[in-house]
Amino acid sequence: GSNIVLNSVKAGFGKWVLVDDDIILPHNLSRHALDGTYLGWPKVEALKTAANESVSEKPVLEALKVDFIQPPEDSSGKIAEHLADSDIILDMSASVSVARYITHDTESKARRISIFLSPSGKDLVILAEDKERNSRLDLLEMLYYREIMQRDDMKAHLATTSKARYANSCRDLSSRISQDHVALHGAIASRNLRAIASNNSACIKIYRVDDDMQTSAITIPVEGFSSVSAAGWEVFICESVIQSLFSTREGKLPKETGGVLVGSFNVQHRTIYIVDMVGNIADSMEYPDAFIRGYKGLSDKIKSVQNVTAGNLTYAGEWHSHPDRAKCLPSSDDQQVMQWIDDHMSAEGLPPLMLIAGDKGQLCVCIEKEAKILECGNVREKLAIAV
Repeated sequence: GSNIVLNSVKAGFGKWVLVDDDIILPHNLSRHALDGTYLGWPKVEALKTAANESVSEKPVLEALKVDFIQPPEDSSGKIAEHLADSDIILDMSASVSVARYITHDTESKARRISIFLSPSGKDLVILAEDKERNSRLDLLEMLYYREIMQRDDMKAHLATTSKARYANSCRDLSSRISQDHVALHGAIASRNLRAIASNNSACIKIYRVDDDMQTSAITIPVEGFSSVSAAGWEVFICESVIQSLFSTREGKLPKETGGVLVGSFNVQHRTIYIVDMVGNIADSMEYPDAFIRGYKGLSDKIKSVQNVTAGNLTYAGEWHSHPDRAKCLPSSDDQQVMQWIDDHMSAEGLPPLMLIAGDKGQLCVCIEKEAKILECGNVREKLAIAV
């Protein structure tokens, strides 16, 4: 963060307001943009001084030494004022709770951008909303996790590295990250930040550094989500997942088919994200009027998903299809399956979820005791065009 701020100020980019309540400690000096002169200073005050002394114009950076999520009462109004007056809210905290807070609980029309390093420091991740915020930061985050899950070369992307203790508290641990990586990624992120600010589109990028300090870029396509509200939850489903559900259904007709859903739960904000589906499980049984989902190899697959995404994606529920001319609503057998899912999920405080892919592009979203129909009427036409 300190590298990106000073790089941007020296490039004449932006007027900044920094919010953080941390101080510069000795172990920070190996990677921070500032030196030991500022040891013991609040980080935001140190950056404010260094940044404003780097330009001959009037001050370009303000500082608030407060906790962003839980600021004192006399600072909350000031933060709200700055947020309302900003074009970009840039999260460089590497904190999931902060990312959730700026997405769901922060009142501002500003687009959100999140920039962070992988645990090893070798990979840089940039998640940027579009200017209209149609592709929200939390949805971009889910697409990022899915990319990690699906790519063999990203399996170690979120693997934890060795920790170094810098004090005596149980939480006083810091990762070992090379300053070479921090400096290089700081420069790449600074350039990307300026480019994103002049472009209205959303983007997801990952920059990787190899042992010879050669960089490569991965651009992840930004796709849309359909959403349904039911039983007090909001369910977001990737458009590609919807396409996969119906194409799999189409390929198995006149039999029913099914599998499991892969996604994530945000219990605090009662949001569910579905980013992938698993079908064609080897020991499943498919009939024209019934489907019994198998389990062969499924547990290992879900564990692998959890491992490579650091637990951010997991089993999220079940899905199956109904044949042509059948109602796209849960049958009595489906209701029994919902009870089984509930028994499985309730131990973790999570709701049961089932998707039913039906005739004429209807997708039934069943959550707890409520079912909602999502009309995907053009799915069959899309499949026909693809064929």
